[in-house]
Amino acid sequence: MRRSEGTIGEIGALLTSATAAALLHGEERINCAVIERADYHPPSVRLRMVERELR
Repeated sequence: MRRSEGTIGEIGALLTSATAAALLHGEERINCAVIERADYHPPSVRLRMVERELR
């Protein structure tokens, strides 16, 4: 929940990324370790990335 910053769409995006991470690592379940490995950046991090690019 914390990584997604609590919005429903972001929870979906995090779960999608976690699903891909689980499949790539041969996992059958999404657990905390898989969620941490997921290639997902919350909205606040994405915003900072864009702001850095614009400077």
